Amino acid sequence: MRRNFAVFLILVPLLASVFGSCGKKEETPLPALEPTPVLGDGPGWLVVEQAYVRVKSSPGFDSGDVAFLRAGDVVEVFGRERGEAERPEAGVWYRVRSLGVEGWVHGSFASLYPHREQAERAAGVFR
Repeated sequence: MRRNFAVFLILVPLLASVFGSCGKKEETPLPALEPTPVLGDGPGWLVVEQAYVRVKSSPGFDSGDVAFLRAGDVVEVFGRERGEAERPEAGVWYRVRSLGVEGWVHGSFASLYPHREQAERAAGVFR
């Protein structure tokens, strides 16, 4: 008798919760999220790998210098542009900002990382 009563005390609330939740639920809308950029295709972080790199005013070796970077510097990338294949500027130019100055760095002087933490770890080799 006690056993039946114990089973009854366990099954009744369990069945009530199962059958009580079978009705049509009101859908709650999900919050709107900002789009996430695809990793590697958007901005990232450059680690300078050469001892002394000139930051140019436009993507080209013949443009003026606006700043200088040293090996191990980590800078944020805001854009990129491909140089013309028949000119010495061939390759990728990265638009960067360093100490409030914006300019361009040729891809042959640095490596691109999708996250700042990865770039900082990679820069440790140069420090």
